[in-house]
Amino acid sequence: MDEKTDDLFEKGVSFYDQKNYTLAYEYFEKVITINPECEDAHLNMGVIFFEQGKYDSASICYHRILDINPKNADAYCNLGNIFLVQNKYDEAVYCYKKSIEFDPKQINAFYSLGGVCFLREQYERALSCFQKVVTLDPCHKYALCALANVYKELGNIETAFEYLKSAARLGYEPAQELLKANGQIW
Repeated sequence: MDEKTDDLFEKGVSFYDQKNYTLAYEYFEKVITINPECEDAHLNMGVIFFEQGKYDSASICYHRILDINPKNADAYCNLGNIFLVQNKYDEAVYCYKKSIEFDPKQINAFYSLGGVCFLREQYERALSCFQKVVTLDPCHKYALCALANVYKELGNIETAFEYLKSAARLGYEPAQELLKANGQIW
């Protein structure tokens, strides 16, 4: 990006952070008008649409990115998220795997893939995905809590409890609440 598009993009990000999606969208659209191949602007527009529940529009943004760069891991991961909320698990899994193929450190794709595997009661696969997340980011409180749930389902309550405590130490309130309940649900 040049200086002008960079300024417009940063303003869009600022408005996005303020949850002013209308202005954020306008700034990302200006960036795309100047530079139609700006993957980040398309990505952020897709995220805005996704958060508004406009999945078809979000999908169009992510497919535009893939037209520009067929190996964009973020676009695949975000497409997977669309399929996930639509309960299209096979398509979500495909997208998460493509994302990981193009970026083996794509934490969000590993985490979401683990979630799909958990929903499908594929606990060993879920375990592998969530462990990969924690390997990449040892302080990922959501993955730590997810590991607790997987180990609980696998019948390993002691290990589940240790992961739950780790998530609680990182300030994850649901984990803290479970521990306050004295582990009775475990």
